[in-house]
Amino acid sequence: MANSKILIEIKRTLPDIVDGNGNFRTVPIGNVGKRRLSGERLDLLKSFVDLLQNTTILCRETKTYLFDPHITLKEVTDKLNEEGEKQGKNYNYNTVVSKVGYDRGKLDSVLGKSFFSDIIYKTKNKKDLDNYRKLLGLAFIRYGKTGGDKVRENLLLPLNKSHVSKDISDEKFDEFIRVIMPYIKSQVKAVAESIDPESVGYFNYIISSPILPDEDMQRLYRLKLLMGLVDEQVVTEIATDGGEEKADTDDSSSETEDDTEGNKEVANDSESLAESTNNVDSIDGGMQASIQEEAEDSSTNKADKEPEKINDENGDNQLDDAFDASFAE
Repeated sequence: MANSKILIEIKRTLPDIVDGNGNFRTVPIGNVGKRRLSGERLDLLKSFVDLLQNTTILCRETKTYLFDPHITLKEVTDKLNEEGEKQGKNYNYNTVVSKVGYDRGKLDSVLGKSFFSDIIYKTKNKKDLDNYRKLLGLAFIRYGKTGGDKVRENLLLPLNKSHVSKDISDEKFDEFIRVIMPYIKSQVKAVAESIDPESVGYFNYIISSPILPDEDMQRLYRLKLLMGLVDEQVVTEIATDGGEEKADTDDSSSETEDDTEGNKEVANDSESLAESTNNVDSIDGGMQASIQEEAEDSSTNKADKEPEKINDENGDNQLDDAFDASFAE
């Protein structure tokens, strides 16, 4: 793709529309003056010059080069070095050439390679002029530093800068104001100051504490869901796990109650057995000895079997030749 000549065209033409002090001429001179451009085209040119001078679309090196009709890139480097001595800055010629070439590509990308020449010489279609006006507007939004920046900074909504509309109805503007009102910084501050301090303190607690009880954890995840920090499925799983743990606790309580009732029944049986034993007076010594012997055997067998039970359980940034030949020598 052929290199753009847009910087060469601008540098040659600026003296016709800008005076030695950098002010836009009321009546252009030279070749531009001979064209007798319409007021619409002159307004576009004036906005274009404003874009070059007063925004960040061009670096200092490129601005110095363009707005001095006689200076070369080598002389730009020398001039900037003289001005930069006090700040300790040093400008390299190759770096200057590279930066100017980069800005040339930026202008081509943002406005189009034929933007400048079309406004002065070619475009007769009003739709083309309207399109160039829109491109300029977008460039100012992207690179400009105007009072609009302060308005945008006071709004918490990241509104898209690429949209440009010259007019909307009163109804649409009123609706726009209604929508953005809660997101104006002053409004947000007022809301923040009106919130109950205890609720704010609880908010600080649940977002900061590394260990939270189940209920607090569920509330934290509700907050994160609201802010888009987690999926709804995660919140559902947290709530489900909490319910299952509660059910397990209830089952354990029921088992404990059942064990208590069983112990009561065992105690009652033991009391009945004791009463029966006291009432038996006819058991002879031989039988008692036999009973005692059987009891000992039973204990021995139980002891022998116990270990078994235990065991079971453990299982194109270079400028073109025309550019260098015209201005870089």
